[in-house]
Amino acid sequence: MNDIRTQQTQQRQVAPADTRQMTEVQRTAAGVLADGTQRVRSFGAPVLRMQTAKIDGYEQRWVNDHPGRIEQLKAQGWEHVTKGGQKVEQVVGTAPTGGPLIAYLLKIKEEWYKEDFAAFESAEAAKMQEIRAGKLHVSPETGHYVPQQGIKIDRR
Repeated sequence: MNDIRTQQTQQRQVAPADTRQMTEVQRTAAGVLADGTQRVRSFGAPVLRMQTAKIDGYEQRWVNDHPGRIEQLKAQGWEHVTKGGQKVEQVVGTAPTGGPLIAYLLKIKEEWYKEDFAAFESAEAAKMQEIRAGKLHVSPETGHYVPQQGIKIDRR
């Protein structure tokens, strides 16, 4: 038991060239101490497992491998991020089948992402306008209730 605790608290030397380029915040986040050593993280310490380096000209998203979801995004222009010829993936939980739930890192050209997002925002703005005017399509089956005088959203 003592050996395990010793291993957990060991520090390893970090080359000075590695830390010279880092800001104070980066050094703290990386666990680099003032003397240039790096503390090995203890079990249970928070770690940002899903953080990735930005790829210039692309937006990136982690996408869970739910049936049809990745195919849907690929049809919209998203593509897998690869590293060493392999898709970048991460086990993120348990799938409904009991196996691992895997998230894949996907990317899309930034200009396409902005176009898609602008279209989404436009559709949402139109829907909000209908809600404010009390004219949102009401289906008798769903039982939506809209007062005759409409709905007013008061921003204070």
